[in-house]
Amino acid sequence: MKRKLLWAAAFCTLVLGAQEFRNDGLKTADPGAYFSPLGGAAFANGTLTLPAGALHQVATLPFPAKGGERYRLTFLAQIQGPHVIEENPQYERLFFFFPWTRKRLGQPLAAWEIVFRDRKRQIVTPAKTFLQFFNVVMSRRKRGYCEEFHTPAGTASIEVVFRNANKEDALLIEDLKFTRIESASTLNINPDFSLGKDNYSGWNGADKARIVPSPDAPGKFLLNAANTGVIGDGIPVKAGDSIRLEYRMKKSEDAKGNARMQIFTYKDNLLRADCRTGQLARTFFFGPRMTEGNYSFVVPEGITLLRPYLENVTAEYLRFVRDVGDGKANAGEVRK
Repeated sequence: MKRKLLWAAAFCTLVLGAQEFRNDGLKTADPGAYFSPLGGAAFANGTLTLPAGALHQVATLPFPAKGGERYRLTFLAQIQGPHVIEENPQYERLFFFFPWTRKRLGQPLAAWEIVFRDRKRQIVTPAKTFLQFFNVVMSRRKRGYCEEFHTPAGTASIEVVFRNANKEDALLIEDLKFTRIESASTLNINPDFSLGKDNYSGWNGADKARIVPSPDAPGKFLLNAANTGVIGDGIPVKAGDSIRLEYRMKKSEDAKGNARMQIFTYKDNLLRADCRTGQLARTFFFGPRMTEGNYSFVVPEGITLLRPYLENVTAEYLRFVRDVGDGKANAGEVRK
């Protein structure tokens, strides 16, 4: 009998250890279907609440995934308390700071973080595939939040961690879910910045650049990297892939140096190995007139990630698409 009880306990442990995030938008009443132990947080009527008063942190259960896949995380969130951008417009600049900087400046604002884990439950360093710090919640208005990303090599699951250390503000989360994107028009994420000025998906290295509304096309956005450089998130590729760049950009009006674009290459998630010769050794330069063009290349042996680098440019779009031509490099077509 004792042996049976021990076996049953071991079986339950295995089952609980294998529990996964129920991806239904928090529609059931059981918090155990979505989150690890809540601690001082609460879950009711489809809403996760991290109350004011002390540090509260809640992680989702693991959501199964594989390396090199593309996902979109979406949820609704709002702040209940005085430290909101509606009352403090100067908080807009805090959006571009890391959490420790926000805290040093006086407000540990509520935020979230995406965490990748391997089969042994160890954290996979996202490094060049995905960087994230545009993740603060500071509005009293219930609104949608979205982050699109590629999973780094070695990923077995994804988790989202919500944190609230503010003594006067509560963080509320609803309708949390993951969506796998299996067919997309481009290899890179957010190529035309259409996710809006508050969403830097695909461009999380843009802490000094800004996504701004287009003055000439209402409803559209531009990336302005005047007097700074910006690196896009990593784009998973394979040796031999035929890829075409499609771009439309110009030198930023206030830029003091050369306006240029390069493609950085990586042997793995951590090891940068830029091509010094060949198709990807090229640097693209831009003048004050908006320039539209394209360029095709083949991914060389040993390269698994690409990252675009832009400096002193204003960009309408930069697309990485699969080339349906003969796969040979070309000089590109340029139109001004």
